[in-house]
Amino acid sequence: MFYYYLRACLLIVISATINFAFHRTDCAASTDESTRIANVLEACYNRYYDGSPTTFDSFMSGLPPYLRLRRVWWTRKNSSIPVTMFTTSTLDRLDTLEIQCRSYRGGPHVAAVYLPLVQGAGQSGLTYENEQAARIAEERLQELFYTMEAAQDACHMHILFLYEVTTDSALAYLTPINALRNAALLATQTPLVMMIDVDLCVSDTLLQLLSESKYIDQLIQASGNTFWVLPAWDVNKHLPPEKIDAVAASALSGNKLHLVQLWLNGSLAWFGQNYFQPGHAPTNYSRWLTSRRSYLIQYSIGYEPWGLVSRKQMAVVPYDARFRGCYNDKITHVVTLHHAGLLFKAMPNAWVVHRPHQLNPAAAIAKAVIGSSTSQHGVGALQEVRVKGMDQAGRQTDRPAWGFCYRKRRISSVLPAENITRLATWGNETRVAPPVHM
Repeated sequence: MFYYYLRACLLIVISATINFAFHRTDCAASTDESTRIANVLEACYNRYYDGSPTTFDSFMSGLPPYLRLRRVWWTRKNSSIPVTMFTTSTLDRLDTLEIQCRSYRGGPHVAAVYLPLVQGAGQSGLTYENEQAARIAEERLQELFYTMEAAQDACHMHILFLYEVTTDSALAYLTPINALRNAALLATQTPLVMMIDVDLCVSDTLLQLLSESKYIDQLIQASGNTFWVLPAWDVNKHLPPEKIDAVAASALSGNKLHLVQLWLNGSLAWFGQNYFQPGHAPTNYSRWLTSRRSYLIQYSIGYEPWGLVSRKQMAVVPYDARFRGCYNDKITHVVTLHHAGLLFKAMPNAWVVHRPHQLNPAAAIAKAVIGSSTSQHGVGALQEVRVKGMDQAGRQTDRPAWGFCYRKRRISSVLPAENITRLATWGNETRVAPPVHM
């Protein structure tokens, strides 16, 4: 009940106090206005925060996490783009956050940045060590914000710095991803929003489309019941680091024919092609690559696209804040959107590109590559509680109950054979199209 009351409070207060003026490109917001907005957001979000720590038991009971919004940085810039990108990040991903911001030049952007703080229950306020950690994090975020604020080739950034006190070190490595997405969503102001995970960037073609007023008007009018899918591409993780950046840059700045070339030479794959096809196969990449118009996508279980959607729809159907770690967090949200009656349509000339990166402990365990995790301490902490989680949930003993992975599923077919053949010969290509991995 607390969560829904807080959400309603935020929607009412923010809508009533923030003046969205995306057509006002001739002036910037005053410092006083930016400060007032930040203060309203902080006060409302923290209204019912009592300092209670999140515990493993509360997590297992399905309660949302207790997050405190410590500080907000609010841009003084105004954007003519009516689509806000929102995302989440941890402190070890700030360089990736900056890259994403620079890919959305001139567009409004909201990032909810998370800091977990472990300390015992019953303590009043933060311990000295945790207070110092929070202050250091603030300094880093402020530096990033001022850098982006001064840059001419970057997004118009808004940063929400949230921390969570927990008594369990394992929870510190299971990021409350959906609660953070909801926090970022509440700071958006534009008619349309897009949740793009921090390790993805948007194509230059999307910015070109969003600069056309006629196209924008049509997009907004049609978005009452539509989720506009941005097909996602994944750079080959086995490429050398310098090659990865080069491929990502060329994929973002090129056209669809260039994407075909990168796909056929193995530099790119459509997202999940080699490890979880149900997540993005419904998009039908061979059809998309040869299509000049949007088309209806048939929803199926497991689908988890990125894309544009009405802010009002997202406010009514937020993310399930009980999820932590990775996997199923977006899938369950897309299921909800589907049952709310939204249609999924492919945007014909815009996409996102994912850069491979070192995995967090939860993802590393799920993919059985724990040696390459960002934190071996986190891997150990999570492995210690796996048995406890399985016991409490009463699940099978060969998989985490609450946790950080699920079994991969196979599908019999993801791309119609005629489309694969068409794609292989499109653009005078004579090479065989990449195989579909089952």
